[in-house]
Amino acid sequence: MPERPTGLPDLEELVTLARRFADRKRYDEAIELFQLALRLEPQDLGLRLAVARLRKLKRAQSHTSDKDPVEVARDELRRAAIDAAHFVGLAWLYAEKGEEYRALECLEIARAKDPISPAAYKLAGRLHYHLQDFDAAAGQLRKALRFNPFDREAAEMLGQVEYERRQYAEAMSATIDAVKMPVTAVRTKDAEITINVSSFNYPDVAKAPLAKGKVSAALQLPGGGEKVYTAVSKAAGTFVVTIPAKDLGALKAGSYTVVIMSSIGTESPSVSPETLVLF
Repeated sequence: MPERPTGLPDLEELVTLARRFADRKRYDEAIELFQLALRLEPQDLGLRLAVARLRKLKRAQSHTSDKDPVEVARDELRRAAIDAAHFVGLAWLYAEKGEEYRALECLEIARAKDPISPAAYKLAGRLHYHLQDFDAAAGQLRKALRFNPFDREAAEMLGQVEYERRQYAEAMSATIDAVKMPVTAVRTKDAEITINVSSFNYPDVAKAPLAKGKVSAALQLPGGGEKVYTAVSKAAGTFVVTIPAKDLGALKAGSYTVVIMSSIGTESPSVSPETLVLF
């Protein structure tokens, strides 16, 4: 009896998932899954026929559709985000089995589906780092942090990558140790926020008070937008942000989010959201 080819269970999973999408008339997703299966078995005539049949069904569907174009576009965006998450999950499964290149193929599809998905870029950066392709890892992690600057794990991973690339200035990171918010902030007085910040350099994790770096606070406004205030260094590792009374006086009493950010050079910032209660 012939030996069963390795990788066949993965092929069967892809075909099963593609058929489910086809049954629900989600032809774009079904076609992409069949095309991914074709990468595993490029000579499979059945897979090629399935792709051709689905393309024909897709054309017929587009001719009979009478939905509002705006609603159709919204549906496509929603489906694309869901599909991207599915492909990221599939990439994780491949990565856990040590099949990094198949995982990267899935992430390529995920990024095509949702170009601003930080999860896809973050996992791609992790995989490239594992493959010791540090330049590609740095690029992917920077994109992940562009779309989610609050991801501290991605920022720390980028520091490790930059150390491997011997970009020692980029490998430095600033961490927020403590933030002292005003106990009672009133609209008629300046509000001072004291921030303690440390720095460290990969791979050494010993911290030292931040001497040179950028520390700021972004007050989130109720109508959208924000006001950013630059901190002043009072001592090594100690910074103070002052929100003037004239800005506080324009606000109503209540709770406001203040995002504290610290960074060194061009590295991604360390972020800490805090609450300012205004009386």
